[in-house]
Amino acid sequence: MTELDIRLANENDSKDLALVFIDSFGISAENNEKLIENTANSLKHRINKKVSDFYLAFQDEKAVGLGAETRFLGSSYIGFVGVLRSVWKQGIGTKLFQFILNEAEKHSSTVELFANPGADRVYRKLDFKDQFLTYKVELTSSKEIIIEKVQEEEKIPQWIFDLDKSAMGCDRSHLLQFLVSEPKTSLLSYEDKGYLITTDKKIGPVIAKDTEAAYNLLNYSLATGKKTMLVPDQQAPFLKPFSPVEKQRCVKMIKGAALQNNPKQILGYNSFAYS
Repeated sequence: MTELDIRLANENDSKDLALVFIDSFGISAENNEKLIENTANSLKHRINKKVSDFYLAFQDEKAVGLGAETRFLGSSYIGFVGVLRSVWKQGIGTKLFQFILNEAEKHSSTVELFANPGADRVYRKLDFKDQFLTYKVELTSSKEIIIEKVQEEEKIPQWIFDLDKSAMGCDRSHLLQFLVSEPKTSLLSYEDKGYLITTDKKIGPVIAKDTEAAYNLLNYSLATGKKTMLVPDQQAPFLKPFSPVEKQRCVKMIKGAALQNNPKQILGYNSFAYS
């Protein structure tokens, strides 16, 4: 096999990143050129905002793989790892992942990820440990809608940063600021007990101290129609009033030092790829 060259990507690599991402994850659309353009712009935006470090793997000067590290104060997430289908089963994904893992471990003693079914076996060999299953579900507003105390925030108040850090066990302030700056995005709060970030299609992250705050936030967001949410399995019973329909599942995994977090307050993640 030709030697693999892996390097940090920049905004000029956004089209190569998009092409590998779309092919490796089997994404399709009626207008493929528009899909490529939108994906490239989205990845370029993440690079420019320094939300994630993206890496490209080249074989004979052709981009064949990508992956990313999203770095927080206290933890790093690895995601977006994919390889062109034409070069599957050549060990490219494993080498690329090991490269990104080495970079992540230079900055944090804790590395986290969401593993697709089947890929979890590979990560266990690299000393990642299972934490819990996480489901992507479609939710519908419950019959008992109580939304009087929900507010739409124009900017992130400090208590939300503090609550998120306490719940997650790491400081994700930069990610939260990025998420709320995205188009068609709203930040909802319930007193000082919980928050939720939502778009017209999905919900997450969702952090709440109690069920009252969580129900209010979810119902407010779902008032405009069904949306998807990424939910830890321990929170699945809570979501029954919202008629959850499972769309996908992943295994949440961790390597290194355990985080001092509060899992009971984590109702939803933003993405399987970057949380």
